[in-house]
Amino acid sequence: MATSTNGPVYSHLKQQQNRTKTGPYYGPEDLGCIERTYAELESARPTDENPGLLLGKIQSGKTKSFIGLMGLCFDNGYDVIVVLTKNSQALADQTTKRMTKVFGAFKRTIFVNDVMLLPAQIPPYIATQKLVLVAKKEHRNIKHVIDRLTKAGSPFLSKKTLIIDDEADNASVSYVKKRDDDKEWIEMAKVAELVNKLRRSISESRFLQVTATPYSLFLQNEGPAIEDRPETFRLRPKFVELVPVNPEYVGGDYYFGPEVEDESHPSSKLFVPVKDEELPILKTMPNRNGFRLESDCLTSDRVKGVRRAVATFVAAGCIRRLQMEKAGSEADHFAFLLHTEASKESHRWQDDLVNQLVSDMINAKEEGNQELVKGLLSDAYADLSESVKLSKGHLPSLKEVLSLAETALANKWLNPVLVNSDEDVRALLDPESGELKLDAPLTMFVGGQYMDRGVTVPNLIGFYYGRNPRTFQQDTVLQHCRMFGFRSPADCAVTRFYTSTRIYGAMVQMHRTDTLLRKRIAEKKFKECLYILEKQAGGGIKFCNFSKVRASRVNFVDAESKITPLGFQTVSPTDLRSINRRIEKLLAEIGATATEGQKHVIVSADKAADIIKEVSESFGEFTPGYEDTWRDEDVLSLLSVLTAPAAEGAPAGGVAIMLRRNRNRPYHQTPTDTPDNPDNDMLPARRVAASVPVLLLMQQNGKVADKWRGEAFWWPMVFPPANDRAYIYAGGAKRTRRKK
Repeated sequence: MATSTNGPVYSHLKQQQNRTKTGPYYGPEDLGCIERTYAELESARPTDENPGLLLGKIQSGKTKSFIGLMGLCFDNGYDVIVVLTKNSQALADQTTKRMTKVFGAFKRTIFVNDVMLLPAQIPPYIATQKLVLVAKKEHRNIKHVIDRLTKAGSPFLSKKTLIIDDEADNASVSYVKKRDDDKEWIEMAKVAELVNKLRRSISESRFLQVTATPYSLFLQNEGPAIEDRPETFRLRPKFVELVPVNPEYVGGDYYFGPEVEDESHPSSKLFVPVKDEELPILKTMPNRNGFRLESDCLTSDRVKGVRRAVATFVAAGCIRRLQMEKAGSEADHFAFLLHTEASKESHRWQDDLVNQLVSDMINAKEEGNQELVKGLLSDAYADLSESVKLSKGHLPSLKEVLSLAETALANKWLNPVLVNSDEDVRALLDPESGELKLDAPLTMFVGGQYMDRGVTVPNLIGFYYGRNPRTFQQDTVLQHCRMFGFRSPADCAVTRFYTSTRIYGAMVQMHRTDTLLRKRIAEKKFKECLYILEKQAGGGIKFCNFSKVRASRVNFVDAESKITPLGFQTVSPTDLRSINRRIEKLLAEIGATATEGQKHVIVSADKAADIIKEVSESFGEFTPGYEDTWRDEDVLSLLSVLTAPAAEGAPAGGVAIMLRRNRNRPYHQTPTDTPDNPDNDMLPARRVAASVPVLLLMQQNGKVADKWRGEAFWWPMVFPPANDRAYIYAGGAKRTRRKK
């Protein structure tokens, strides 16, 4: 049945205006994204084979896109849409309010409910209408969804249902290890299992994942979430659709992209290094580290970064208010965020520190520190003036800024706010906008993990970030980037980002990795390689917490790796002879000879792939535990990534083929080594791999005396190029021989 794009709900959404009333809320790119996502979901089979991924950037409008998809679904036969949110009542309330407002024009035919407020027995009339259920990812909430939709005799069991898993890499992919006296096994964590049960219980459901940090999703198994347990439905997305990015969006490119190195661009002034020694001060309570709260805030070098950040925030807010006054517009309120620790104890100490610092600035005149505070504000003005000039914005005079700053301090415009619970966030959310309320002209938020996914801080012009673990988790760190979002150029010009050089360097690496992944998805050139995540080797960065990939067959490949099959027995002699003839023909076509001392031959990735496919046909059964050592689909995808063009417009790279013949490695059921000789085989291969990936083919004689099948076969080895890149991927489906 053809998709209707002119139904009442979708048409209503398409008629909405953007926030400036200058055009439609959903532009052509938005509509294309929505309609492609719908088509992909419809082309898949229900339940376990249908997860799709709507991939946006942090605070870039993902919710807008899936709301548009909801409208299209309602017009095309869907009766129920379940929206799973982060485990936060504040965000569940926000989502429910937004859905109620969006679908308000259809309030008699589309019913929006927080599932916890829905009666156990859904009224019969409502059960015949369209239904939106909002549930946070918490076990009682999801149990309520399951109870109301899937109990015996429920009218919803066979209704067409869309399950939207917002922030799908949070809680929905998590595993725990179980053990008893004689065995251990992997199970889904409680919330993930309940989401799986919900999917399993509705026969006509589709499942859409939504996130900005998809790494753990791409690292899920190809088939069931837990291998050999088909009741654990697939979590690895079958398709990926990129959410369009509005031109007003400010994200990683601005904070970590190449323009940061361009001294003529305002973003070059954005990053302000904080000394590593300052971060521990923000972790521990006063008097444990020799810092005295009552006397040291305005003078101690130990909190120099925080002091500079607060003074600059005051100056930046004053500059923006003066700019807006000159432009004849109403002066706005602005925000600053301090996020360095997860501990609530640390938050309370940081709140005390910020309050004391603000108090000291306010009372500077009485305490004889007026010149000191004036110097801090003057230094801040000098710093900010550089980026304001680069942005070609109006720069108020120092005198004007100092005068307004004096007014701001005297009238207590600075408002420190502690946010370290879901209740705090709930109290601060604006019911209309869903953003944090800025009740004072200059609001300074102090908090941790409650200020990440789903929380929007409007007019954020200062961010002090100090989460400094031994190993960074990319999905967690990027979700902390509350400074991303829709920001005006004038706000960006006075924005400053305070962190240590180590943390900033890690974030630059993460941004580059994330950009490369999105580029691959956008180009659709390597569809089979989208699930091979590439990053800089080392650097103390991992994509996600291990609990998210505990059930996956994750492979890690870098310049020191050697990919080769182990623990296999060959196919029959008859099959081997046929396979060998085809391989010899391919080798002759590329000019590879049989001499031991022959140098390598460079071929295209496609030619190397043809050889690998044939060689892989030689392997029959693998000893249990060694099946993952060689999956030709994975190897071919990896080679496609390794030979991808280094830059736009550059030619694709090649693969070096090296041959060795007449080898006699015995068969070992539980192998402990590989057949290459370190001096004659591995070292020459590593030398060639200094610039290109190497496929080393070692022909074994396959003697019966060595416990083989009595026929020669080729043993492949792949050596990645010796660069600074690492590749992580989850293995493909169980290996099956290709039929001829």
